[in-house]
Amino acid sequence: QNLAVFLKLQSQVKSETSKTLTSATTATTTTAATGKTDYNDEYAEAHALYTQALNVRMKLLPQHHPDVLATKFSLAELLDLLGDETSANRFRQEILDVYQVEERDGDGVEEKEQ
Repeated sequence: QNLAVFLKLQSQVKSETSKTLTSATTATTTTAATGKTDYNDEYAEAHALYTQALNVRMKLLPQHHPDVLATKFSLAELLDLLGDETSANRFRQEILDVYQVEERDGDGVEEKEQ
């Protein structure tokens, strides 16, 4: 999971850097063959690593274990960066469900009734 975190952060830095630099000096240039920047590959690799880490942790640990929840949170953040808000929110809801927390109409949260 640490490698996935590194790749996600590295991709974010490259993405932000490419936005501020001109196309002539940018470190992440668009390739003519794919039309994609190289940080997209790092996001994909980070996604694969997070998914693998989550699958292993879910087989070995209970669903409420902090490592499982941390991996779900990290995966949700990455999916959000990739524009997949629906999947990101699904993971976030799974985390909230473990803690039996639901949003309230106001500014706070309240515990679910059992």
